[in-house]
Amino acid sequence: VRVSLFTLGIAKWTKKWSPYVKLLGGVFLFFIGYITLSISTTPFILIIGMFIASIGEVLYMPIKQTMLATIVPDHARSTYMSWYQIALLLGVCSAGAFLVISHWLSFTTMTFLFCLIGLGSVILFYRFIQNMDEERKRQSFSTRSLGS
Repeated sequence: VRVSLFTLGIAKWTKKWSPYVKLLGGVFLFFIGYITLSISTTPFILIIGMFIASIGEVLYMPIKQTMLATIVPDHARSTYMSWYQIALLLGVCSAGAFLVISHWLSFTTMTFLFCLIGLGSVILFYRFIQNMDEERKRQSFSTRSLGS
């Protein structure tokens, strides 16, 4: 019940925000939260970090799911969803690999790697959004050209 109320509160608070701002802001908060978890050992800071990561996930996950449903052509939905599931499994596997290598790397190095992954994710989502906007403009232009 608390999670649902939390989600509804976040949704109401960010209702006027652009979906792209929610997506990029959510991904950024998600990684900031997890970077905080990798830096701190203080219980209160860990709780705050997890709270920040949760807010980020609540912000970006619905937008990501909507975008995935929007860009996938109906005739290739199963193929796209298969590749999406493979990408998720690779993410889980990489988490396991990071757990193993964290034994040999310092927490500073691990935090730096998390920062690189987070920054890379934000950049990839940003570029994806730019490509979607350009495609939408091209389609709008071609529709107007055909209608003239």
